[in-house]
Amino acid sequence: MSLKSKLKRLKSHMSHVKEIEDNDQIQPIEHIPHLEEWKDFGAKPVYYEGQYIFVRKRNYSITSKHGHHQFSEIFDVFDKWKQTDYDHPLHPQKSSPEELLFFDTETTGLAGTGTTIFLLGCASVTKHEVIVTQYFLPSPSAEVAFYSHFLSDVQDLQHLVTFNGKSFDWPQVKTRHTLLRDLVPHLPPFGHYDLLHASRRLWKGELDNVRLATVEINKLSVTREKDVPGFLAPMIYFDFLKEPNPIGIKGVISHNELDVLSLITLYIEISQKILHLRDVTVHERYEIAKWMESLGAREGAMNSYDKLKGSTYERKATFQQAMLLKKNKEYEKACQAWESIVQQGAFVDETVAIELAKAYEHKFRNYSKAHYYAELAYNNWLKKRRILSTKTTKEQADYMKRLQRLKKKINES
Repeated sequence: MSLKSKLKRLKSHMSHVKEIEDNDQIQPIEHIPHLEEWKDFGAKPVYYEGQYIFVRKRNYSITSKHGHHQFSEIFDVFDKWKQTDYDHPLHPQKSSPEELLFFDTETTGLAGTGTTIFLLGCASVTKHEVIVTQYFLPSPSAEVAFYSHFLSDVQDLQHLVTFNGKSFDWPQVKTRHTLLRDLVPHLPPFGHYDLLHASRRLWKGELDNVRLATVEINKLSVTREKDVPGFLAPMIYFDFLKEPNPIGIKGVISHNELDVLSLITLYIEISQKILHLRDVTVHERYEIAKWMESLGAREGAMNSYDKLKGSTYERKATFQQAMLLKKNKEYEKACQAWESIVQQGAFVDETVAIELAKAYEHKFRNYSKAHYYAELAYNNWLKKRRILSTKTTKEQADYMKRLQRLKKKINES
């Protein structure tokens, strides 16, 4: 961004900030229901153009724990990330923990322009504390005040950290912003770390599901007492709009507060596992290796697969190593890896045998060995289809075509 563009953006932002400050000073004279109860809960009204919203702030020492991690561990994680030499979706690059915005919303529905966000929750980190700030919309008519205060407060932060925020939370904010864009500050050009995708990478095959609540219990040691389930939030909010007593909605706000704190803990947890700063299960090690492989970090992936030798994931890891060797045109080493799987006995997946058949046919011109492995693949494919009571005509035709071609090559050689 050019200096001229930056100055123009800053000027626009400052005009909105001044407008909000001016409006804060002109507080409307009106009765706010249950104001003392809101204040006891740590929320205060803030004003904009004759409307008000509630802003609630909570401060936690950086040495506080949420689950089994101290918040301060995020600084160590950032230092370790910056010592790695490969690109990764969670790598902070040149940013610092202070530039992150851990972000979650509560809405009246799942999608569409009719969906209203009524609670914006965010947490930011400093060297000394974690600051949780929540913006609550007491009436749909106060959306301009709602987004004006929120967007003015977060302009200096660079990266969102969410759980499904790329697909849900931030698109919802963008939708509402589109409707109000002439009345509120612009949306900052955030980078985005979506921890749902990272959680799926690590735990999809291990946990029953990868909802945040499930991950909290099984991976973060986070426990919630008397928590309001997220699916009840819309109903509780609609009740609040009919009767603006905060007794019910306070539970939703507390739930949201725990959500954003869990995002900090989850970022630390996943990062430490990827960076080998924390013990991992064999499943996690395998999935981390596959993740590294998909990002082009070949050496790191090979080393991680090596560490799975002797585990229940040894076969899978060896196969992935062989595929990496094949991709790198190291065909002899790839065949050695595939054959080590065959030599382990028991049932050999036809995929392994087919890879050997292809290598011996096309790379080494050893048609007898190629035929042996093609036949092994076909027989194992037949056994598997018998067990599953299904047969695929095209697959069978491909096997027969390969076997016939190899027989012909053997006879001609």
